[in-house]
Amino acid sequence: MKVLVLLPFPPWVLGGIEEYGYSVVKNLRAETKVLTSLELKESPKEGVKFEMIYVPSLGILQRPLPIAIWKILAAVKRTDVVNIHTPFPLAELIAAFAGMIMRKRVVITYHMDAVASLDATGIKAKMYSLSEGVYDRISLRPALSLCDVILTNSSGYIPYSRVLPDYKHKIKIVHQGISDERSSTLDSVEDFKKAFFGKFSIPENARTILFIGRLVKYKGLHVLVPAFAKAVRQRDGDDVYLLLGGKGPERDALEASCKELGIIERVRFLGFVQNEEMCNLYRMADIVASPSISHLESTPITLLEAMVQGSCVIGSEVGGTGECVVPDEMTRIVPGGDVDALAKAILELLDVPQGKKVPRFKRRWKDVAEDYLKIFEEGSKGSP
Repeated sequence: MKVLVLLPFPPWVLGGIEEYGYSVVKNLRAETKVLTSLELKESPKEGVKFEMIYVPSLGILQRPLPIAIWKILAAVKRTDVVNIHTPFPLAELIAAFAGMIMRKRVVITYHMDAVASLDATGIKAKMYSLSEGVYDRISLRPALSLCDVILTNSSGYIPYSRVLPDYKHKIKIVHQGISDERSSTLDSVEDFKKAFFGKFSIPENARTILFIGRLVKYKGLHVLVPAFAKAVRQRDGDDVYLLLGGKGPERDALEASCKELGIIERVRFLGFVQNEEMCNLYRMADIVASPSISHLESTPITLLEAMVQGSCVIGSEVGGTGECVVPDEMTRIVPGGDVDALAKAILELLDVPQGKKVPRFKRRWKDVAEDYLKIFEEGSKGSP
């Protein structure tokens, strides 16, 4: 079987859609080619082990707009199955239409509604909303109508999407996995912890609450900070620290909030976290929190990775969190945006004994790729 995968950006461009898409591609037991936008700047092409087809593009909605229709048509003609990862403006429509005409099986992986900006207000917000509506009408909805199957990684996201409820009859759920690299640790986490605590001036026996992600509003950090402050006040005398890993536009506002709440001495801004450090941070932390307030967060990957390391986790009731993060003695799911509930969850999990950490999530990308292959094989329409 020959599979053509359309992804907005090449693998060296970091992003949630790209990480997901290339994780499936690398584990897929089929002859696979990836059609993506042409990346003009210096890039590590030597690390790519599957065939890439590059399409010249222009930027739109933070996604490339393809301008080489013939290249997409030629790629579709030479394949059996077309897997399109959206949002990918116009490329999704061209590929879906070509796939239908050429009798190929067309599978769309729906990551999220296209949102131009979550933080815009006034006239700018209206302009963004208009551009989103135009994109839905001229590209996304026609592509969804033409495809055979729509894949999403959680059913919990569907009711909150502005598009998916109209296509329920085509939707299949394929839950997300994590990479083997994100399930490994250094030989001695204790050595890592000692060095880390020394670097950030944290007392040796301190308890830590970890967040890793972009410092943006929809991640719910403006909820986590006051919840942490409330928990610290109730645990007066305990050394408890909040570790915020990542970069983003909310950094200054978060720092100001920490100062205003009188907890700035208990908060450490880690900056960008390298992949090789993440597993050790998860294992080192007493609690890993993902307090998102947006249903765009269909699957909290940081919580899945932390559960592999056996850490206590806190998620919020958004999207598909409840499908993959099942509450137990080391897990709490709280309403999104609820400071009091989040503070209570922090206090409860701080009381959980930190013994031997046992992995609590086992799904890997090879499992996801096997699910994809089964769906690709169902009713494949034609031959190249």
